[in-house]
Amino acid sequence: VTGGAGWSGRFGHTSVVYMSMVFVMGGGHGGFATVNDVWSSSDSMNWVEMTGAAPWSARKYHASVVFDSKIFVLGGHGASGNLNDVWSSFAGVSWIQVTGAAGWSGRARHTSVVYNNKIFVLGGYGSDGSSLNDVWFSTDGANWSQVTGGAGWGGRAGHASAVYGSTMYVLGGFGSGSGSGA
Repeated sequence: VTGGAGWSGRFGHTSVVYMSMVFVMGGGHGGFATVNDVWSSSDSMNWVEMTGAAPWSARKYHASVVFDSKIFVLGGHGASGNLNDVWSSFAGVSWIQVTGAAGWSGRARHTSVVYNNKIFVLGGYGSDGSSLNDVWFSTDGANWSQVTGGAGWGGRAGHASAVYGSTMYVLGGFGSGSGSGA
């Protein structure tokens, strides 16, 4: 659609669709550098920087969802290691820290979905590099409950998750020692 979106080339960022706009948040670029900027577009050709420095620390490999008419940014990997904080915003400009320490451990390359009016966090890499297969949920982003510490699927990171109909799916990824998930 465009060869120059305005935001720097990056990886490990997240995107959501909210209020008829596509949002791009955080990520890494140029090796180990991370960013905490937020960009939006209503046509994917013209991009507007919502903020060049959100109050959440620069990060990559985080998760983002739209829930309760807000954008949420969850965990990821920053300068201090894997994170377990949660932030929310009504429009991508002003952000509020929902919690500085969610019930789940710091993690990166995890996924998050909204299902049954709850935010779910699934798997990822733990701070010790292990692949996780735990599942957590929250009805507000601040208070978290563990669904299971060992889901039926093997520990994994870099996977995808989706909700289709009345089922939550976990697809692929990398597992500890296995190279990939199924």
